[in-house]
Amino acid sequence: MSKLGHSHMPPINITVQGVDKLLRGLNPRKHQGPDEISPRLLQELHTEMAPILTIIFQRSLGTGIVPKDWKNAIITPQLKKGQSQSQVITGQYHSHA
Repeated sequence: MSKLGHSHMPPINITVQGVDKLLRGLNPRKHQGPDEISPRLLQELHTEMAPILTIIFQRSLGTGIVPKDWKNAIITPQLKKGQSQSQVITGQYHSHA
């Protein structure tokens, strides 16, 4: 436990195989994020992108430095099932980043 009473987080192991698996599992129909890279492109180039992204993720984790852009998200409100636009009341959204 740390001085604040929190237990330590177990080590995170980022591997090329793990990143590759995540890239292959992307939904190509989703919109691109703030980086303007299409999920379809990442999925199609998973073999080439996985080693590069693994290095970036490992370096970020090892240094404790997170790029500013990674701290931002685009939140799009989604209506609940069966709800029409005219029925929208604040707080009835499910957020999907």
